[in-house]
Amino acid sequence: MKGVAASPGVTMGKVCIHRDIFSHVPTYAIKDHQIGTEIQKLKKAIEEIEEAIRRDQERIKQQVGSKDAEIFSAHLSIVKDSRFLSEVLEKIATQKINAEAAVCSQIRGYEEVFSKIEDPYLKDRVLDIRDIGELAFLG
Repeated sequence: MKGVAASPGVTMGKVCIHRDIFSHVPTYAIKDHQIGTEIQKLKKAIEEIEEAIRRDQERIKQQVGSKDAEIFSAHLSIVKDSRFLSEVLEKIATQKINAEAAVCSQIRGYEEVFSKIEDPYLKDRVLDIRDIGELAFLG
């Protein structure tokens, strides 16, 4: 793990890793004239995520093989999912919240739905959705 030193020297202590990045995403109200800006911000982030996934997929394909790189196809399908995108866009426009908060809200909604699914394989697909959300915030 990497960090930023507050002062020189060595220290010891307990490490606490907070894995829920979504709890740190700020939610703030936007005005009508900011809706377009937030939508453009979302679309740009989606393009960047798609490029990053494709780069990772190609790298894994070359280093490990095509079969192992297939997981990235699932991630790409989530990024390109028109329903997910339209629901996030609707949240921005109707709830007048920032793009990051709209994405978080949508992911939280999917988590709630997927948590009720009995099938373990399908239940775990919410992890793929979280991965995409984390890419959006961590880059």
